Amino acid sequence: MTTHRYSIIEANKQDNFTLLFASKLKYSPEWAGIMHTHPFTEIFYIIKGKGIITTNQHQFEVSENNVVIVNPNVEHMEASSSKDPLEFIIIGIEGLNFTDLSEDGDSFSFHKLSNQQNDVKFYFQSIYNEAQEQLTNYENVCHYLLGALIMKLKRQLKLKIEAENQTKLRKEIAQAKQYIYQHFKENITLDILSKLTHLNKFYLSHTFKNEIGRTPIEYLNYCRIEEAKVLLSTTNYSISQIATVIGYSSQSYFSEVFKKYESTSPSEFRKNLLQTNDRTRS
Repeated sequence: MTTHRYSIIEANKQDNFTLLFASKLKYSPEWAGIMHTHPFTEIFYIIKGKGIITTNQHQFEVSENNVVIVNPNVEHMEASSSKDPLEFIIIGIEGLNFTDLSEDGDSFSFHKLSNQQNDVKFYFQSIYNEAQEQLTNYENVCHYLLGALIMKLKRQLKLKIEAENQTKLRKEIAQAKQYIYQHFKENITLDILSKLTHLNKFYLSHTFKNEIGRTPIEYLNYCRIEEAKVLLSTTNYSISQIATVIGYSSQSYFSEVFKKYESTSPSEFRKNLLQTNDRTRS
């Protein structure tokens, strides 16, 4: 799987939602799907190809010009046809829920767009292009494009939205969290975050845990382990290579942290995943 992902730091926004990233993914033979969740909403736009998106209750066959909405904390997995490989754009949004997505009250939905709804494609592609090129004021442009996209989805797909019930993070904590999310592959210390936010490092750590639920270093490890799970499931990288890629200088320490979060070693995680995929194919 080839992935090009561009993080976004927004400026001077007044809306409650935050555009976290815009990604474009294209199927490759080593792509191994895994059921996973995110603490934010994802919206998929299928550019071309065919595949299946699986949730904990349903499967959707997807193809060109389809939109799939997955609310926070919903288990899902993407799989592609090998004959007609999937290519799609995903945008991640924090602070926003889509409501009444189905009569069953599900937290996800699937939509086939008509030819008259091609403007939705324009907004997905424009958001991705802005995030990729990062020209002057791209953050604000991305945010306004996202607002327009959400309004289009509400209008054309008859969707309803609501802001998540989240306590607004103080500016310095939000800044530290976003920095960690963007730079987790680098060597991040409390001293670095203290200089970034102009807060005493002990006060920063205490306040960060109160608002996020994890200390900055715990959140750093969380981001790294989530990326490790993706690499274990979608690449043939060795455990040592993955440890280096995600920011650990020691393979043994990486394995120790991974087991703490996932209750299994990286090699066992990959082995179990391969066995699950083999059973699915047979």
